[in-house]
Amino acid sequence: MTDLQASRRRSATKSHRVDVLGEVEADLTMLGERYPVFRSTRFRALALTIEAHLSDACREDRALASLVSLWIAAFDDLVDEEQITGTDLHGLTDRYKASARDSLARAADPGQQRRKLNSAQLEPAEQLDRALEEITRGVVRRRPGEPLKAYWLATFERMVDGIVAQRELGTQWYVETMDGSEVTDFILPVDAAATYQTLMETLLHSIGVPFYLATCFITYREATLAERLPELTPIVEACAKAVRLANDLQSWQKDSRERNANVVVATAAEIARSHPGLPHAEYQERALALLDERLKLEVSGVLSLLAASSVPGGKAERGIARLVEFVTTFYATYDYHTYRPVPRPSEPPANTP
Repeated sequence: MTDLQASRRRSATKSHRVDVLGEVEADLTMLGERYPVFRSTRFRALALTIEAHLSDACREDRALASLVSLWIAAFDDLVDEEQITGTDLHGLTDRYKASARDSLARAADPGQQRRKLNSAQLEPAEQLDRALEEITRGVVRRRPGEPLKAYWLATFERMVDGIVAQRELGTQWYVETMDGSEVTDFILPVDAAATYQTLMETLLHSIGVPFYLATCFITYREATLAERLPELTPIVEACAKAVRLANDLQSWQKDSRERNANVVVATAAEIARSHPGLPHAEYQERALALLDERLKLEVSGVLSLLAASSVPGGKAERGIARLVEFVTTFYATYDYHTYRPVPRPSEPPANTP
């Protein structure tokens, strides 16, 4: 049994897990038909994640979490692949932020006319507009108080701004190093890259974890959760750091080729500034070793914060523990772009109990 399978086993019994996973995959497929901007290659990995994190939630709540997860990934694709750039991109993020704010107000008005959700023929950016309206209606239908609504909106805004900032940072890092040539190997922007700590302040939001968890918090309908937000917020951010670090350790080669900011690249550049003159491969290896150890500390830190929290058995707290353990374990072997439920050599299938 792999670590990933063990993590899944802890989340639910076999019979319940099969039912939940099937429901989540069916909902993801339905959402993909409604919004073709959502890429089906991610569905299986996202279904496994939702199953592990929200195994005890109702199907409607898992469907909302699934829609949020797909929206985050699709917007990230839109930015990373430069389908929209420059002032148009900043205009789009402003539009999405205004749409989220306005949709909260419209959804609160029972007399407001809804737009039909026939989005398949729309451009990707417009599909995301419609999907965001659907997300917002789902949020308001659950009647969160003002503190939770404000937290949800703030995490959304920081996420879309962070995704754009991450892309722009990467472009700035690599522009001089690349010199217009195609990237085919590990590129180290020694002088341009930000420090790990500075970069993480942006990347913990661009990974989407705070926005995703803010949505899940609203689905829990816990009476005291809003009161716990000051305590939960740093735990959410610690979880986001761990997930971001696990993601970047898996994707640093891809990010380097695509000129994206990544904590592995940033850490290697920091080491190069402190120890000039070594081969780039040496900086890369040192950075990977350092960050592997840091990831263990980050995950341990999240679990320690949860254990010390005022309500360690709350839905939010238990969910964060399941999420950080599952996702960081998943990233140790797989990624969300290319995962398939196919066994690797000498390994049992990924969905074997």
